[in-house]
Amino acid sequence: LSFTFMADILFSALLTLSVLLFALSLERDSVLLAVLGTILALAAILSRQLGLCVPIGYLVVRMLQPGDWRRKYVLALVPFILCAATLTLFNGWLRQTGRIPVTYYAQLEEMAVLLQSHLKFILRISYNLVEFILYLGLFSLPMLALTARPAVVGKTPSWVLRAPFLVAAAATLFAIICRSEEHTSELQSHH
Repeated sequence: LSFTFMADILFSALLTLSVLLFALSLERDSVLLAVLGTILALAAILSRQLGLCVPIGYLVVRMLQPGDWRRKYVLALVPFILCAATLTLFNGWLRQTGRIPVTYYAQLEEMAVLLQSHLKFILRISYNLVEFILYLGLFSLPMLALTARPAVVGKTPSWVLRAPFLVAAAATLFAIICRSEEHTSELQSHH
């Protein structure tokens, strides 16, 4: 199931909540929030390996904060080490039990092919970035709308309020163009 689109919503929810908890942990200097963020990051990593980016980001931001270096290093390293170790153990378990899905390394193999052509590589990176922004924006927009403060929203110019929808529309158009270019080049390479 984790290699289908069915896991996208679960992964996005877990990742977003993990980021929120890590951000609150940084803001409030809370160990409990860091632990909860780590638990959700672990769940996200077991759905998509990309979830490891959150503990890495937390590590970098926590290391840049002023304060007691021993506490800072422990709080920064423990979530990353736990998440990286979990992913490593999970991959080892898949390999040892013969449960590695056929498409598990497909994206790595695709990346090796893309590295041979600079144009294809740039198009793929830009497409993936736009797709990520689109998914994250469309997923987060309802939560942002529900948590908007009326005092802040009332002082905001109207074009700023429409900006997320314009960005989402532009990202969608860009993603469609990139996808059609990729599809056209794949068809031409097969003929």
